[in-house]
Amino acid sequence: MNSLRLFLFPDICPEEEACIRSCVEELRKSISIQETKVTEREKGFFRHHKVNESSWIVSRDWRGALQYLSAFSTKSKIFISVLSTNVQKVSLWETWFNSLNPVLPAHIKLLAHSPLSYRFLKELAGMPDLQLEQIPFPAPLKSNEKRSTRFTVGAYCSFVSDNNLHFLLTIGHYLAKRDDSIQLKLWGKGPLVDHLSKLSSDLGISNQVQIVPTSHFVEPESCDVALYFPQKNDHFGALLMAASIGAVPICGNVPGIEKYVRDSVNGFVFQQEETRSIAELILTLKNHPSLCEELGVRFQRDTLKNFSSDKISDQFLSIFKGNIYQTQNYSRQAL
Repeated sequence: MNSLRLFLFPDICPEEEACIRSCVEELRKSISIQETKVTEREKGFFRHHKVNESSWIVSRDWRGALQYLSAFSTKSKIFISVLSTNVQKVSLWETWFNSLNPVLPAHIKLLAHSPLSYRFLKELAGMPDLQLEQIPFPAPLKSNEKRSTRFTVGAYCSFVSDNNLHFLLTIGHYLAKRDDSIQLKLWGKGPLVDHLSKLSSDLGISNQVQIVPTSHFVEPESCDVALYFPQKNDHFGALLMAASIGAVPICGNVPGIEKYVRDSVNGFVFQQEETRSIAELILTLKNHPSLCEELGVRFQRDTLKNFSSDKISDQFLSIFKGNIYQTQNYSRQAL
């Protein structure tokens, strides 16, 4: 395998693109990659073009992406990243029926970037082993951006209704009442940008809470503490962004988190969304800057050791070449 065609759909989030680009830069040292930003011109691409090389498709709606590009009309190898398993709601009956009637042809392989995605596709959707692989995202390149003089808590999230945005705002509200020098910044994309900005204004915390729309890829912004409480299945892209800037992670206990964060060693893991406890921990970290810096450095070091772009890109390359990938840190047995 000497070349790869990469299709990036516009629905992917900034943290997802940051991880993908980190991997692509390493892959380009071994193979040629032709990158395509998908627009209306790419509709029906595989029906209109003869493609000999393998393709990698990245979209939050992987089913829709396959249909949009007419991926069923080619015989060339296609790998597609599964960034969400919640594109459409189906009943258990429909899930069982679909598992008995697989619709993906053999030349298409799904790449699951989280344990939950893998389990959903394997156990509920019934995907065969030869068409499913589990592989983590790599950490984005280490950021050298200088920290703000203002203590900052950050979170990458999707500004959509079925997310835990109000929980993050309650943390910001608590902090604003205790120490108005602390800033909470929420980065993301979605239709609720204006709603969240108005809500923070109505709560009287607009000077302490910033809603930052990020419609395209940007370099990771610095923060001292990063909140990671995904309400839906997630692939740890936002957490990897935190590692690239050396922020201290405060996380929910989601499946697979133990591969990234060790509680009270290189970050903190909460069993529940405990607003007061989390906010008080943030205040403690602000008042103990040496501890905050030490934890952030430790988290960055551990993450770059286990999920570095060169290590993970080698695993991607192995999959693209047709090899089955398993590692001690992120394997099927770990499920």
